[in-house]
Amino acid sequence: MDRTTLINTKLDINTVLNRFELKLSGGIAFVEFEQRGNTYFLLHTEVPESMTGKGVASILVQKVMNYLLKSEAKMKQFCPYIKAWLKRHPEYLEKFK
Repeated sequence: MDRTTLINTKLDINTVLNRFELKLSGGIAFVEFEQRGNTYFLLHTEVPESMTGKGVASILVQKVMNYLLKSEAKMKQFCPYIKAWLKRHPEYLEKFK
């Protein structure tokens, strides 16, 4: 799957499983969350094994951050991948303060 296709893939919110999802040809990439009021606790990021190392997780997390910002939601990150991603993209973390 190329980067343009990934960027254009719609972010779905699965309220039954409490996760943000990208439905891909190789499976579903997702970020698990708990929601309390307007705060999302981001717990775990997972990408299908066949898609690892292709930038899927990074695009997924960027889409989640954009969704949360657009929704004016608050966010707490517990997932190690998301913490590392935010260190590489501090401009997002600053927007949540």
